[in-house]
Amino acid sequence: MVDGTFAGDILNTPSGWPTATIAKDESTKRIYLSFGILGDTNNDGVVDAADYITVKRHMGQGVGSAGASAGDFDLDGDVDWDDLQILIGAMGAGGNGGGTIPEPATLGLLALGALAVVRRRNRR
Repeated sequence: MVDGTFAGDILNTPSGWPTATIAKDESTKRIYLSFGILGDTNNDGVVDAADYITVKRHMGQGVGSAGASAGDFDLDGDVDWDDLQILIGAMGAGGNGGGTIPEPATLGLLALGALAVVRRRNRR
């Protein structure tokens, strides 16, 4: 039976990778090991444009032991095409990666409404 807390060094996650956490669900008596999102360079819980900028900034460079925090998701020591593909595959993971985009029909209705307002002002 496993009970209690674990020291962080037991999990031994690579430098720059999201922190691993262990949680116990009392109702199911299960223990869960979870990591942050691969592609999230700044550990904010979302893979978004900020993470893309980090990868873009380090593209083609060796990053040594900086790891995922510099965009080296495959831990091969540099930021390259493979790392970009990992980022693109995870884009938007972890939450709403930005504002919502309205449907084209909604944009059309807004345009018609604006046109009606402009036309009404021109008649006066």
